[in-house]
Amino acid sequence: MKDPRFTVFHADNPNFGMDKQPTFPQDYTKVAVVACPDLEAVFSLTNHIQKPWTENKEVIWHADRCRSTSVGDIVVTSDFEVWRVEGCGYKRLDK
Repeated sequence: MKDPRFTVFHADNPNFGMDKQPTFPQDYTKVAVVACPDLEAVFSLTNHIQKPWTENKEVIWHADRCRSTSVGDIVVTSDFEVWRVEGCGYKRLDK
């Protein structure tokens, strides 16, 4: 059975620019490890919705300050698949 843990990395400069994407991992900071079933749950659990996401019991956060996960941020699965948050969904980067 797959370990349902995901590691979340936020871009150090979320306004990097439309013409140039940040490079993973050097332009990112590890902000959390999330225990949940899938990528969609990771996104929900690392966004400020009804409370700060750092209060979600599924999340172990690793940063001093945390913004919500957004476009351009990275999620790495327990199988080391690397996914970038897109405007709609995710794009796998390690293929």
